[in-house]
Amino acid sequence: MGLATLALLVGSGCRRDPDTLEPDGSIDLGSGDVAALNFAYAIEQIETAFFEQVLNSFYAGSNASEQAAFLEILSHDQAHAALFRAVLRSEAIGSLSMDFSGIDFSNRASVLNAARDIKDLMVSAYNGLGVYCSDSIHLGFIGKIASVEARHASVIREMLLPNSFADVSIINPVSGVDIARSPTDALMLIHPYIHQKLNTDKLQLA
Repeated sequence: MGLATLALLVGSGCRRDPDTLEPDGSIDLGSGDVAALNFAYAIEQIETAFFEQVLNSFYAGSNASEQAAFLEILSHDQAHAALFRAVLRSEAIGSLSMDFSGIDFSNRASVLNAARDIKDLMVSAYNGLGVYCSDSIHLGFIGKIASVEARHASVIREMLLPNSFADVSIINPVSGVDIARSPTDALMLIHPYIHQKLNTDKLQLA
């Protein structure tokens, strides 16, 4: 059974206003698994918006291979975002407003470095998110998508520098596995890409 089919089977009930804000003006992600899935949905919104902008006007000197890779990455991220939106239904957060003002989308190095940073960050965020899912199906979503995101990151790293797909900046030198960031730590690096503030206070370890 595919992820999209499972999403239709396990969608959440109608319990939450997707535009609910906390007293400090931050976006309420919900609680429990809903908060974890909304956090993942926010990740996918950022990635989708970034790669849509890349594809909207390719940087000078882009070749057919790079364009095809970005198109495939975008299609995956769009599918991931659609999955979380389907699972969460009315409990999904609304559309985020992006801030990519620090990226020169006409420059190859600027785009590829930003793409690498975004994908590396999101892989580490997914790696740290699974412990907040109490439902095994939700955990399966997170694990499967994390593996796809890691492949995206490796492709982009190869574009920048061959054989850099597993360097010390993304691999824990002690354990030898990918770095995992808690939602709180990941948010410090995610927030510059969005105008809103996300609130993870209700995320709970499963």
